[in-house]
Amino acid sequence: MQPQVRDLQSLIQQYSGSFDPQRQLIDQDLAGLDASGAAQQAGLAATQKKAFGQIEQQASDKGVFFSGFSPDAQAEYTAGTYLPELAKLQATIASGRSSLLGKRADLDSTARTSAISAQEGDRNALLTWQQQQEQRAFEAEQARLARDAQAAENSKNRAASSAASSVPTPAQFLVKSFAAYDPKTMQGYTEREVIPALMATYNIPKEQAAALAYSYRKSNYKE
Repeated sequence: MQPQVRDLQSLIQQYSGSFDPQRQLIDQDLAGLDASGAAQQAGLAATQKKAFGQIEQQASDKGVFFSGFSPDAQAEYTAGTYLPELAKLQATIASGRSSLLGKRADLDSTARTSAISAQEGDRNALLTWQQQQEQRAFEAEQARLARDAQAAENSKNRAASSAASSVPTPAQFLVKSFAAYDPKTMQGYTEREVIPALMATYNIPKEQAAALAYSYRKSNYKE
């Protein structure tokens, strides 16, 4: 059966699906990180509010707090404590999100790489199959040519054998050749008709053909 090259997007979906459990864990970690970050930011805000209350109480005790005025100590706390802690927390959250999203991207990259590798394997399997088919076709054609050549040779041999079997023996040929021979009226017949015919029929030299013809003529016609 001819190998099939699978669709790349289908392969990506297939391999990507195998990473769904890991992807779900990453999503849970992201959700947990967001929830933890929100809780820690709320904690920082609550700590800031508590610190502001303490600062206001201290200012009131000292008689420097009046008409909603926020003492400089609150601004110092915000700049020196709250904002640095908030920035540190946000950096930690961002780093955690980046790490988790990187792991998720790695899963997607691995799925795509695996899909490409699988498709390349399909292409190689198809190429190997095509080469095998071409080799089989070549071998079949060579075998056909060999059979045709052998058949032609066999036919040639049969024709040659048939032709050889249809040629009479020299004795039979001489009987037929001299059947109408009349020594009185057919002077030169042997040299003009029989000897050339013997040479052509049996592919023999003139001397051999003459020996056969004269031997037969002497035996049957005493001359």
